[in-house]
Amino acid sequence: MATHAYVVFCNKEQSPIVTILHHSDGYISGVGKSLARFLLERTMINGRAGGGNDDDLSSLKANGVYCLAAQYIKEFKTEVGELYIVPCDSSGEYIDYKYYVAVENVEIGQYISCDEITQIIIKNMHDKIIFVGTPKELLNLRTEF
Repeated sequence: MATHAYVVFCNKEQSPIVTILHHSDGYISGVGKSLARFLLERTMINGRAGGGNDDDLSSLKANGVYCLAAQYIKEFKTEVGELYIVPCDSSGEYIDYKYYVAVENVEIGQYISCDEITQIIIKNMHDKIIFVGTPKELLNLRTEF
């Protein structure tokens, strides 16, 4: 049986921007760790003026949470099916895990690691919070729920 998961990208007020359904591998060891690695590779920016070197390809940059969500979809939508965009108000009745990615805004010209400004909240199928922390903390999490 597939383990379904939602990944919900939110702004700093935790208002949903986009909800993405993973049809399988929704466990923390699957979707959770992949999400953490994805976020740790990125730097958040606001605009492209000053504060960093745009030619530096050592880290990927996202121009705000909308750009970050689009990059996530681009990275993980690799085949027909498996990954879907669903309405933000979907009930999640048959969803095993829900990963909420809340990202703070960045000042114009700033370049900040996603790990510093992103909070991940994981809920189980009963909407009980089972984890709150940074991408790095999620990647280092050893307990499976």
